[in-house]
Amino acid sequence: MEQGTWLALTQLVEHANKLTQYGFTQHAIEAGLGFHAARDAEGGWEIEFALPDDKERDATLLTFRRFLLRREAYSFHNFERIASDTGLTMGFRNGLIRIRQSFLAYLSGHPSQIEVGFFEEGVAPTRGEILDTVLNAAFFHTDESPKRGRYQNWCRDDIRASILHQAFTRIVVTVLELIEQAAVLARNELAPPGNENVAA
Repeated sequence: MEQGTWLALTQLVEHANKLTQYGFTQHAIEAGLGFHAARDAEGGWEIEFALPDDKERDATLLTFRRFLLRREAYSFHNFERIASDTGLTMGFRNGLIRIRQSFLAYLSGHPSQIEVGFFEEGVAPTRGEILDTVLNAAFFHTDESPKRGRYQNWCRDDIRASILHQAFTRIVVTVLELIEQAAVLARNELAPPGNENVAA
């Protein structure tokens, strides 16, 4: 295994461990991603959406985002480069490529719960577009960029904003699962011979 590959896999495991410790996925599962609606005294609707709290969410997203950046050696975008190291086992190399393909296929798909035109007339955003828009316009680049304008348009009322953030949370949870799958492979690849976790 090349030194650069070893470093990338070590960082992948380190940051995946952080994501597990933050407990975002567990919280999202326990809280649920649905919403509860009830009439108030004036006949209007009171809607409560269950999403992870801000502190937990922000800590997770800061680390999570690194897996999406091309410049990070351990990001999904660099899984093919890592897998090109002939010093790695074939099982690991094939597994990492499969995870990257799953990641790309998932983000190119559309959330089934969001109808065409719900956010914009004639538009059906992909999961990747939702992830990119919310992550970069709401949390990391909150300037007046086109992404920020699109995010604000998609959040133009409470219902759309909540549906968007629920979809975003589902996407993050699914990608976190793929990160953990890659981390399991990396832990086994880095383990001394005979110490692999074959049950993983």
